[in-house]
Amino acid sequence: MSRKKIRGKYVLPVNGKLIPVSREVYESFYTHKRREKYLEERDRDKGLMRFSNYDTKDRNFIDYAEDKNIDVEKVVETGMIIKELYKALDGLNLEERDLITQIFFEERSIRDIAREKKISHVAIQKRRNKILAKLKDVLKDLED
Repeated sequence: MSRKKIRGKYVLPVNGKLIPVSREVYESFYTHKRREKYLEERDRDKGLMRFSNYDTKDRNFIDYAEDKNIDVEKVVETGMIIKELYKALDGLNLEERDLITQIFFEERSIRDIAREKKISHVAIQKRRNKILAKLKDVLKDLED
């Protein structure tokens, strides 16, 4: 329905019926309605589309966009474990943390690290294993 002014009275369409309102309500309603239309036109001119444009009679766009293959609970659990891992890494001394960073985050080989430090790769392996055991001990509470 379009704007209607019946014999000096202001009315607005509500559920297919015309409801009498005051002039202030009438003007406010159409001011907001025009603003909404302006914003939609501006978005359209800039090539933006609303998700609601993809809604159908039977389904909303979100029903199509939702990825049902993701286990949200598992994602949250993994995030919590990673957070705890970083806390455990903060508990290492500087030398231990540096070694773990080089091996696991920078993906450097044990042999490269051993050459750089001028010690045997077996010594680096033993240090790595000792540090991993220390981390495992700190993180064992998470397994429960």
